[in-house]
Amino acid sequence: MTSVTLQPVGAWVSDSFSRLKDRVLTLSLLFIFGWALIAIGVVLVYALAVVCLGFLQGWEAFGRVMLDPRKLGYLWDASQGALTLFNVLAAFVALRIYCWVLLAAIHASVDPAPRFGASLRKGKDRGYAFVALFVVQQALLQVGMLLLVLPGLILGVWLGFAAWAFARERTGAFASLAASARAVKGQFFGVLGRMLLLGLIGLSIMVVPVLGWLVGGAWMLVAWGALYEQLRAPAPQPGRSPVRTQPTRPVGVRPATLPQG
Repeated sequence: MTSVTLQPVGAWVSDSFSRLKDRVLTLSLLFIFGWALIAIGVVLVYALAVVCLGFLQGWEAFGRVMLDPRKLGYLWDASQGALTLFNVLAAFVALRIYCWVLLAAIHASVDPAPRFGASLRKGKDRGYAFVALFVVQQALLQVGMLLLVLPGLILGVWLGFAAWAFARERTGAFASLAASARAVKGQFFGVLGRMLLLGLIGLSIMVVPVLGWLVGGAWMLVAWGALYEQLRAPAPQPGRSPVRTQPTRPVGVRPATLPQG
């Protein structure tokens, strides 16, 4: 990849806020929709758990236990195995919804004129591959943070653009991690400084409850996406069939004709 020159910090921040105006509504709707859907999904999983326990233990006995707080401990002890399975299911449902909406928000953060429905449809594309990318990326970052924080910070810079590479270059999970590292190569300290500034500004906006959370989260996505655009290669163009040029012939020379039979 050829070396790039990053925008001055002030120009990058100004450009990100100008982009935010066209994207903040869609991103805010995506955030609200995502958290609401996660809450609904988790509640439905545990409602299914209650129904299963009712069938297994009998509804009459189950109802008496539920109405007697002294017996709830016995119910918990007898059902720990089943509830553990539902806990895992609830965690998976929440993760799947979160990754779906996160990928949709990443698309919306870089699209010139994003729409809510179109962004959600893009978020469904290669959804489980994005879940794998998210899990691997977060696992690597957690391991890095356990190693006295500094390795986690370094990995955060190198792998921070993996989701944007996944969305834009349509690479696989592991290829997206490699694409992020290649984009940062040669610009590590510039990206690190902007990452710290992004966190400082974003957290300052999020001091305001609710509205600040929405605007701050939306701006951080837009600003990080704008920074990735500066680091990456030119956008890939749709494939076109190569144009075949006709061979030239000297002026005045007629093309050969087949003899007439």
